[in-house]
Amino acid sequence: MASLIWDFNEFMTRNFKSLAMGLTPSGHIHLGFLSTLACAFMYLREHPHTHLTITNIENSLSSSVEKYNGVPLRFQYLEEGDLLIPKDYNQLISRNSAGRRVQGEITSLIWKLAAMFDETTEDEKRKIKKSFIPPKHKRFLELKENKVFHVFGTQIYVYSFMRMLEKDRAFRRKMIKNLTDFEFAKQVAPMCGIKPRWKRFASQVKIGTKIYQANCFQIPVRLYCPNCHQLCRDWAVMVFGHPYHHGPTLAAPCKNTRGNCPRALKTVGYDGYVYRNLKQELDMTEFHFMLDPMRDFYDPFKADCHIYGGDYFQLPNIKGITGAQKIKIMFDYLEEKTGQQKFLFGGPLITIKGEKMSKSGQAFNIKDIKNIKKAFKNIMKKLEKVRSETYPNGIQVEYTEIMKNVA
Repeated sequence: MASLIWDFNEFMTRNFKSLAMGLTPSGHIHLGFLSTLACAFMYLREHPHTHLTITNIENSLSSSVEKYNGVPLRFQYLEEGDLLIPKDYNQLISRNSAGRRVQGEITSLIWKLAAMFDETTEDEKRKIKKSFIPPKHKRFLELKENKVFHVFGTQIYVYSFMRMLEKDRAFRRKMIKNLTDFEFAKQVAPMCGIKPRWKRFASQVKIGTKIYQANCFQIPVRLYCPNCHQLCRDWAVMVFGHPYHHGPTLAAPCKNTRGNCPRALKTVGYDGYVYRNLKQELDMTEFHFMLDPMRDFYDPFKADCHIYGGDYFQLPNIKGITGAQKIKIMFDYLEEKTGQQKFLFGGPLITIKGEKMSKSGQAFNIKDIKNIKKAFKNIMKKLEKVRSETYPNGIQVEYTEIMKNVA
């Protein structure tokens, strides 16, 4: 069973070989990310043999299509706030360059903050670099977007989830294996508001004298229509046994009738559905953000403990269930399948005048903060102060404490 850790001091006393955290899917780097990063840095400073993996999750969506502008992180992080869903090859190139810019901003920020704690000499750095052994997965050296930092005598990896999903075949196969597993769907779909069940897919198809009936179940993944380039509003289904789509295939109806989409209008040659075979590239496939943490069970993202923002642990929904409790259900299932033991830790929750705020609120966009290093130091000071006490319900940090003396 996966273990949930609310108390910061309990987290600090545990011995983990690896930590994980991600940036998803708010559309900007926020103070919540800084607070979880501060927890990770403090842990690495006291546990120099632990490594940290930070993942930029570019293909995450929420249950609400409207939330986060209704499109994934990589489509929001564009100049002047424009949204870009590729409609041709040139726009695809522009979108990919935007994704690299996101990765560049993240790695630059992390390096800037990590350097604040790097006390190694140039000679020591050379020795560390010389003794460093790259991860075992074959594609590591080909993934130019990924960075490795050497701080606190350990390594910090910064990965692009989409690039890894596209290029690391072993990781991709394991992700796809889960997506095509109905038992896995039964565990994860409810946390995204889906009730998975086997059902017939669309109408029967007659080819010659044979009649085919495909079956499917729903999963928390969304597709884009290749005709109108809009995001399908319904979660996709995993289709099996379709005579025209061999092998497990994702499918979702396009309902953009107002946009006169020929697929949505079911004009000649279209049945209204968008299809994407799992053998195809997944760069236009969007995962529910609570699905992404399953990467913690597989190389190169494998980690003992995942650090979440305080909102995952301290902000329950109307049913009184937190995000961490939902993710724990998925982790419990994957633990049983893989034989691994995982921990989930909830970092600080930022408050304004005592009111609990989501870490991704617009007020917390660090692009609006001129002195990020000072704000980060303030978070670290707060964490150092609480080391002498226990916080069984999680830490809360007042926004004004973070912004104290920050120009």
